[in-house]
Amino acid sequence: MIHTIRNLSPRTRLTHIGTDMFKSAYASVTLVRQASEGDSPAAALLGRVLRRGTTAFPDMSAISGALDELYGGILSDGYAHPGDAVTTGAGISFIDGDVAGDATQTDRAFELLGSLLLSPVTEGGVFAREYVESEKNLLIQSARAVTLNKPLYATTRLYEHMFGNDVFVTPLERTEEILAEMNPKKLYAFYRKTLEESRIEIVYCGNADLETVELAVGAYLAPLLGNIKIPEPYTKIDLAPPHGEPREFSETAQANQSTLVAGFRLGEPMLRPNYAAYAVFNYLLGGSPSSKLFANVREKQSLAYSVGSDYNAMKGFMTISAGIDADKKDGALAAFYGELGAMKNGEFTDAELASAKSRLVSSVLSSLESADGVAARFFVQHTYGLSYTPLESAALLELVTRDDVTEAAAGIVPDTVFFLEGKETEV
Repeated sequence: MIHTIRNLSPRTRLTHIGTDMFKSAYASVTLVRQASEGDSPAAALLGRVLRRGTTAFPDMSAISGALDELYGGILSDGYAHPGDAVTTGAGISFIDGDVAGDATQTDRAFELLGSLLLSPVTEGGVFAREYVESEKNLLIQSARAVTLNKPLYATTRLYEHMFGNDVFVTPLERTEEILAEMNPKKLYAFYRKTLEESRIEIVYCGNADLETVELAVGAYLAPLLGNIKIPEPYTKIDLAPPHGEPREFSETAQANQSTLVAGFRLGEPMLRPNYAAYAVFNYLLGGSPSSKLFANVREKQSLAYSVGSDYNAMKGFMTISAGIDADKKDGALAAFYGELGAMKNGEFTDAELASAKSRLVSSVLSSLESADGVAARFFVQHTYGLSYTPLESAALLELVTRDDVTEAAAGIVPDTVFFLEGKETEV
């Protein structure tokens, strides 16, 4: 597996991963831009509308036909909200040209990607109203459905309180407002702005050589190769709670179970982040069924039905969440802080550390068992501004020491707690 990174223009980067390891190849084009207030729901809607039809493939049936001609191609969405950036784009997994015995496979994959991103179906110079209305209604329904998933709703509300007016979070109510106000003209203006203000990340993984991919990019994505310099998106990280002391918020909901979510800032170690150490720390604390939180808070102390931790190193925060009985809220929260304190003190065995590193390395390697998995890993590395490869990131995990973990944990400070108290429905 040989990778080459080439800047095709001041704002366009091609990552070519040449390999004959897989029967399928993968190609993606992602537009990455600095997010502003309200961009996340607009970008989610834009990606869905772009996949509804193009001038060459005017509806979903025609797009499906083009994918079938790629021997069962699979189209994926490029929408994401990494840190304070927002992305729009598309990717296609398709049978490699050598396997299919068809040298035009790569060319036709990029033709479809170019058509999806650069030649959408329009009516009167803006997006087709039917496509915009149907897709925005589906997204509004999805936003409303968050309230039905209590753990997801509680985490979403924690983010809203923790990050306030930060572009990282668009509150649920605001999301629905933005989508409801969106029309074909407004969305098309957002599309043009996205094309003009985005950096372009093109990733290809497969057996086609670099020259073949470059020719396909030049043929079908030429408008994205202009001589415009777009700066890398910047993500604002608060090393400490911006509002001072930790805050607590609560709501009630009709549910048999309550949900407790605590948010933390990763602190000063984020000035020189050791991403591998954070991964190992999170795995040990609450990222697996063998974690400290699971073993102690759930199994030993019986304070939770479910419990775990997660972290976002790009934005510099982590969360601990649990499904609990309402009367165990104080005990569970104290246990959260207790387990975090134990991690800071290095209260984990060498065997636990070795097991965590082994499991995380296996996870990285297993994600590299397909062309789309390899491409996704390289894209994430670019998003974090990292120059090393996915295999090198696995090697860095193996090098994590006990001191690395405790140093990462040392800076973590509590920020916000959200408690969704479950109230059983009265019969």
